[in-house]
Amino acid sequence: MLTILLLGGVLTSSTASAQLAQGEEAIAGIEIEVLRSGAGASVIPVQVNVVSRRAVDGTIELRAPNMNISWELPVGLAANSEVSQLFAVPTAGRSLVELTATLIVDGSAVAEDESERFAGSANAVGLLGLSATSEEVQLRPELGVASIIEMDDLAIMPALDTVVTSPAGLRSLTEIERTNLLQWVAGGRQLAVADVPGSIDAVLPVEWQSSDQQVFAGTGVVRYIGVDWSTNVPPGISTATNSQFVAGWFQPSSPELLSDAGFRVPGLGAMSILLLVYLVLAGPVTFVVLSQMKRQTLAWIVVPALAVIFAVGVFGVGRVLSSTRGNGYASIVEVSPAGASVTESILIAKSGGQNVELPEGWSLQSTGLTTGNGDVGAPVVVSPKRSTTNLRFDIDAGSGGTAILRGSVPVLQSSIGLANVSLDGTTLQGTVRNETAETLENVSVMVGARLTSVGTVRAGEAGEFVLDLAMNPNRFAPELRTWNVDPRDGQFGPRREDRDIDDGPVNGTSWLEWRASRLGSAVPEGMITAVGWSRDLDGALLGGTGRTALVTHAQLPAPDGPLAPAQVRTLQLLVPGQDRFGGFDGFEPFDGGGIGLVSQYVRPPGADTSELAIEVQNQITEVELWSADDTWRSLKLDDIGGLVTLSIPDEAWNQDVLTVRYTISDFFGEPGQLATRLAASNVRTQAGELLEPGQTSRRNANFENGPDFGGQDAVLGIETDVEFDAEGTFESGGELFGTYDEWRFELSEGDEVRVRMNANQNLINGSGLDPFIAVRDPSGAQIAENDDFDGLNSGLEFTADTDGTFVLETRPLGGSQSSGSYTVRIDATFSEGGDE
Repeated sequence: MLTILLLGGVLTSSTASAQLAQGEEAIAGIEIEVLRSGAGASVIPVQVNVVSRRAVDGTIELRAPNMNISWELPVGLAANSEVSQLFAVPTAGRSLVELTATLIVDGSAVAEDESERFAGSANAVGLLGLSATSEEVQLRPELGVASIIEMDDLAIMPALDTVVTSPAGLRSLTEIERTNLLQWVAGGRQLAVADVPGSIDAVLPVEWQSSDQQVFAGTGVVRYIGVDWSTNVPPGISTATNSQFVAGWFQPSSPELLSDAGFRVPGLGAMSILLLVYLVLAGPVTFVVLSQMKRQTLAWIVVPALAVIFAVGVFGVGRVLSSTRGNGYASIVEVSPAGASVTESILIAKSGGQNVELPEGWSLQSTGLTTGNGDVGAPVVVSPKRSTTNLRFDIDAGSGGTAILRGSVPVLQSSIGLANVSLDGTTLQGTVRNETAETLENVSVMVGARLTSVGTVRAGEAGEFVLDLAMNPNRFAPELRTWNVDPRDGQFGPRREDRDIDDGPVNGTSWLEWRASRLGSAVPEGMITAVGWSRDLDGALLGGTGRTALVTHAQLPAPDGPLAPAQVRTLQLLVPGQDRFGGFDGFEPFDGGGIGLVSQYVRPPGADTSELAIEVQNQITEVELWSADDTWRSLKLDDIGGLVTLSIPDEAWNQDVLTVRYTISDFFGEPGQLATRLAASNVRTQAGELLEPGQTSRRNANFENGPDFGGQDAVLGIETDVEFDAEGTFESGGELFGTYDEWRFELSEGDEVRVRMNANQNLINGSGLDPFIAVRDPSGAQIAENDDFDGLNSGLEFTADTDGTFVLETRPLGGSQSSGSYTVRIDATFSEGGDE
């Protein structure tokens, strides 16, 4: 069976039956069958079935009109035969894409089917070197079922969540195929081995060889599930979302690619001057000149003539600007022990029919510029072949052909690396090596959402870094601020009108695109990630002008003592039925109501997790753990609401894996923001208690003793430990994008505190924020709140009635719909013997 790569948006399940050709007797029928939902997936598998009563040679044509894309595939059938074709269909951030499959014979359509409904709930599992006994398999832990797809080749691989293989199946692959598979795993996917640990070490890089049950391979994972694989298939781990999580509420529009491709539009100033010159010439100047000549009636000729001259001039300038257009690209190269793979965004600007032949093993991931808003360029026809794929763009003047590609780039496999990495308590340090012949700009090192800047690293040199793993993470793409990129739309500079994207080292939009399609595996917790940018590296398929990012990952060193939260690898599982692309109301609830999500945490074998806790945010109403007895068991929650941390019962660790299923209340925003996370235990951590199977513990997220100010749907952003200066003053600031921040400070009984929160109305991110503040005492009870103390700004004063840690919450009135930057100032007057 020929497996084909097909691209599109979030597709829907097929109609109940195929539409047959008109006439007394149909010669053939065609049907679209979607094999998994679009929930949490970048690409999904679609099968097209064709049945023919007569021998035919024809073409399968697939069209997605609202994405300007179609596919053409020759097909031949004997009489009374059937053929099935598999397609890997990227979701592209769309909730619904029209899809039509047509069988064309001798230039006429003889059968057609349309896909109009959402796909069913399932993961997609590929079998390599194994045979299926059914079309579906139950996932373990129990999170629904997965579609089973026997792989004749690897072209369908981008649409799979998991590949289950045997050692013999891996040995049967060619060297190129094995490299592509291992790079697919390293990019955040899952390889399940139907054998014992270590059984495939002979075909793995030495860094991935291990006797452990779970082995981290780049940002992906290799799991050994035993020969009885059909009862042990785990859910997929890669998570895709829209760009909102990364970029706030404003979507990028790829200005850097347009600039690099040579698209130039005169600015408003130049256009205004041109218009002013025309008005002056056509008005006062013409009037004065013709009056002096006493030929005012010539105005009926002169004014239209000036209009024609200016129109021709503008057209000529436009032609000159258009003639300078070329190709623009942004390449994100991931370097791992499996080699180097690239995710490349391209924009082709030359008019007319343009063909792009993809190298062997390369795949087309999307035809739009951005995942979040689904922008598309010129119409494109995809012609899959057995070893490659041809893309044909039909580009009109002024438009461009766009695509996002993925493939292997062996020339860059040793371009960047991490070395001399050591861990002293929670202090991580090491160096980033630049093995290229060019300078890397804006080099950053991250562990999850914790970040430090390295700066510029010249060719052949290394830059040092130090990162405190105990620091509070900023979940909203902190590297964008390090690179001086506005996190709302991926552009540059502090003010919209002053931005200059031509010479910036970062293609912020393409990075957001990549991040959004790889959320949870692009910059994961529990691993070190280094990234640097260059304009001089040419990792592009087509050439042209653009930017290249080099990314590499490394495991954290083994700790000597108890684990810190950042040292545990965090995976966001693909949960069947939880459709991330159905809009804000698109998630199906678990039993009991609410929105269901699942996280998984993998500790180093035998590691000490005694000082870890599960952080349960405001909107989470129920938490269940997959226990060692293979059942879901509820974690006891007090019905008080608010953010709490719970210790982790020992029986919840199942072969060094902690699986957490949790339910959230209604939330206006991307539910992935509400993922549980591990936190360090503190004096306020409650003892975690697992209830007996079948018992439940649910709480009301909109707790009665909390403020009713419309901000409950905001999620926790940053947490900051306040340090007062000698005058008892602390001043700082932040940005809120569907979030609220917490500021923690120690007080003694009798200390007096004054708080002010002001929106930065004159800055780029300030105009949409309406501040609201609340204060909680050491017990977690709210003791003060304020809105509109000074205009929209908030302020309050209070006196501590006990000793301990008080928490100031800086919130957006209106919850996640309010965003912007702000400043906060806290002034404390300490009582005698207080904390001055």
